[in-house]
Amino acid sequence: MLRGMSRGMSPIRGPTSREPAWRPDTHGILITLTRLQHPRAVTSPDMQRRHPIRATVIFTLAASALTLIATGPVSAQVPTPAKSCPDHETRVAVFNEGRRGAEIVVYTSPSVTSAPLSRIKTGVNVFGRVVFRVLGEEGDFLKVMPPSRPNASVGYIRKSLALTYSTPYRVDISVSSRSLKVYECGAEVMAGKIAVGKAKAPTPVGSFFLVDLIRPRFGANGAYGPFAFGLSGFSKVYQKYGSGDGRVGIHGTNKPSLLGSAVSDGCIRIDNATITKMAKTLYLGSPVNITA
Repeated sequence: MLRGMSRGMSPIRGPTSREPAWRPDTHGILITLTRLQHPRAVTSPDMQRRHPIRATVIFTLAASALTLIATGPVSAQVPTPAKSCPDHETRVAVFNEGRRGAEIVVYTSPSVTSAPLSRIKTGVNVFGRVVFRVLGEEGDFLKVMPPSRPNASVGYIRKSLALTYSTPYRVDISVSSRSLKVYECGAEVMAGKIAVGKAKAPTPVGSFFLVDLIRPRFGANGAYGPFAFGLSGFSKVYQKYGSGDGRVGIHGTNKPSLLGSAVSDGCIRIDNATITKMAKTLYLGSPVNITA
């Protein structure tokens, strides 16, 4: 289970090592939270110059009551898929306001007069920009799955507040077989054995997507391993978890001997080599299907 974030966290701003295909938004801020770069690039002098504002994320480890400080979110950019496979792509929307605390309203129907389903703030409810899975369009609105409770809820956001792209990746997780598989354009490209939630705090099943990517400070030696993805799914047991809101994730581990077991508080653990490869490859917004 991901423990939460520091209130002092700021969104990453500025272009990455390769210019996106579209222009900055009205505030001159480029969206930089979708295609993940090589982990070493985050700490390179060039990347530090391009990203002077860094985010700090704080987790509290349940077992040791220690605080784990992360440098995330990891630097990223709007993706341009190497392959075109429309039959296997998922459309993603990202809130075009990068200022920390900027709020986007998710409505229950395609009208600004309808009741809000949720209100999500950049750098507050998620680590960086707000990402949605797009299900369709209705007039001036996008029909989306938001990264908020309840799990797999559906709402509407204004098209004018979002930019969209497509991801060719999909993650399938089986709780019973303790397995994770990653697909690109329908073909399996990664697989690994996982640990899942224990009986009293099971991993939630359903259709979710990747919301955040962070890089824990303690890396492979820490409980979260070198990288952790936040998902759009939440624990059905924990409404709060430390300073967090019960969001589950996929992350590495410093106890690989426990992979194949049901030992977590709801998160999915995988070996550090695989989570590192996922961090270098996947786009935020990629669907994650968790089955029993």
